[in-house]
Amino acid sequence: MARSTRWYVAALGFNVVREVETVEFTRAILGPGDGSSVFGITQHHTNTGDGFSEAHTGMDHVAFAVGSQAELALWRKHFDRLGIGYTMPRPGLIVLRDPDGIQLELCAR
Repeated sequence: MARSTRWYVAALGFNVVREVETVEFTRAILGPGDGSSVFGITQHHTNTGDGFSEAHTGMDHVAFAVGSQAELALWRKHFDRLGIGYTMPRPGLIVLRDPDGIQLELCAR
């Protein structure tokens, strides 16, 4: 949980908007800071520790839109500086994985 939260803050520039702790789970609500969108990273206390797989029922990947090819190039430089691996399977698309193996995409409009 802490590792993933730190990664999203460093890699994608999100802020921790709120943290929630219950008997069942711990959750960090993350967002860009302007209130335009938020998402949560949740660690269920009963989790067995199995790794993420797109082949299981549930989420396949998360995609974020960026404004232009030029902005996408800035993201590439940012990921290079942080040593975060990524691929570009086609022009206008960066594909990478977070620390839990969840596939993320940055797509130029």
